[in-house]
Amino acid sequence: MIKEYPNSEIFKCVVEEIANGKKVQLRVKGNSMFPFIREGDCIILIPCNLSKLQIGDVVLFNYNKEVHLHRLIDKKENNLILQGDGNINAVEIVELQDIIAKLQQIIRKKGKKVNAETWRWYFFFYLWFYVRPFRAYILKLYRLCNK
Repeated sequence: MIKEYPNSEIFKCVVEEIANGKKVQLRVKGNSMFPFIREGDCIILIPCNLSKLQIGDVVLFNYNKEVHLHRLIDKKENNLILQGDGNINAVEIVELQDIIAKLQQIIRKKGKKVNAETWRWYFFFYLWFYVRPFRAYILKLYRLCNK
């Protein structure tokens, strides 16, 4: 038997566990972080030192009374600018206190583990970041090839 819970209940537990210094594993729903994180992947989130957040980190955060998982693309004083990898233009601007956790690892549907704290992870992020004007075409081509 599968039980479903509202996101608000789940994220209350996530915030509590992270505040207690524990790792949390969640299954991803949605494609805003595609192609790096895909619907159905599991992610492992860890508490993060807010002063050590860097461009390219993927964070869980509060925005407009909802919880999202997007990538840090810029910092301006106390404001962080976040964007989903699958988004072309939309960004969120949040403050440091809105950050809940940082992505440590992705576990693909087939069990492959991807470490989100390696130079390779950041290299592919920067590559993806700089092809932003072409993302729509790249994503469309990727989806066509993987049908």
